[in-house]
Formats: sequence, structure tokens, C-alpha cells
Amino acid sequence: AYEIASCLVGSEMCIRDRTCHARGAFAIGGMSAFIPNRRDPEVTAHAFEKVAADKKREAGDGFDGTWVAHPDLIPVAMAEFDAVLGDRPNQVDRQRPEVQVKAADLIDVQIGRPVTA
Repeated sequence: AYEIASCLVGSEMCIRDRTCHARGAFAIGGMSAFIPNRRDPEVTAHAFEKVAADKKREAGDGFDGTWVAHPDLIPVAMAEFDAVLGDRPNQVDRQRPEVQVKAADLIDVQIGRPVTA
């Protein structure tokens, strides 16, 4: 797995959020690579921890929603978005003018360490 913030995907996500909101559209985050296993509590706990951190970052970055790969992850993702959104249905009003992504950021495939499966 890779850390979103350390590669071009992080830059793409910043642009997606800003571009969607500038056009009045919802910005939807990505799908985490961690999947729970109902037969293995340790794997499930690890997946919940990683997905919670990922969704907390997405909600904090201004995304309006997200994807999950497993139904057991829905409450994990919703808790993180509910904590940021509160009573608001979305964050379309959050325009993020501080986001400055250059073309070079979108073609930088160096992540600083080996990619692992």
C-alpha cells in the first residue's frame, strides 16, 4: 500500500476536491485498500484503523463523501465524515484557495520508498 499524501494521487485528490466544489459538484474521496476480515479480528481492527485515518483525512480535506469496499466499513467512514460535517450535508462551500498543485506534482511518480502489496 502507499500513503496518499506522498505521491501524485494526493495532488490529484486536492485538485478533484477543489475543481468539484468550484463547479458546485460533490467531491467524493477514494476507496481505501484495507478490507476487514470477519474471521480475523486482528485484520479487521487493522483495516478499521487504517480506513478511519484515511476517511478522517478525506473529510478534513473537504470531500463530501467517500467510497468503501466492504459494508462493515460504512459506519467507520460515516463516523469520520459526521465528525467533520456535523449537521451540514456537504462541504461544497469549502473552495480551498490554499491548494496549489503544479503540473509537475501530477507527473511525480516518486514516492520515496518501495511500493509494497
